[in-house]
Amino acid sequence: MVFALSTIPGNRFPESKIWTFDKLIHFGEYVVLGGLLFCYFQKKVTKLKTTIFTIILGSFVGGVDELYQGLMPFGRDMSFYDWCADFLGIVVASAIFYQIFPKRKYFKQQF
Repeated sequence: MVFALSTIPGNRFPESKIWTFDKLIHFGEYVVLGGLLFCYFQKKVTKLKTTIFTIILGSFVGGVDELYQGLMPFGRDMSFYDWCADFLGIVVASAIFYQIFPKRKYFKQQF
């Protein structure tokens, strides 16, 4: 999903004078990614480690996404501010899911 959205040409998004629509898309996309990562990791380790893994992996994916956009030949570019929006989305999702999930020592799948 992340890289599919990254291939959309940058001139296809509406412009804003305050905070570009592009940043909102990055933020929303990474809130979803952060939630998915948190749900995946919470089945394997403690809640604190889940939060840390989610933020680290989500930030890494955001960095790779920005590098990927920098390689796209059609109107996309690499931006530190886009990565900041990605990072903020991951942190917000992690904070929300940290509060939602009940406090347990370990979350384990029962198979």
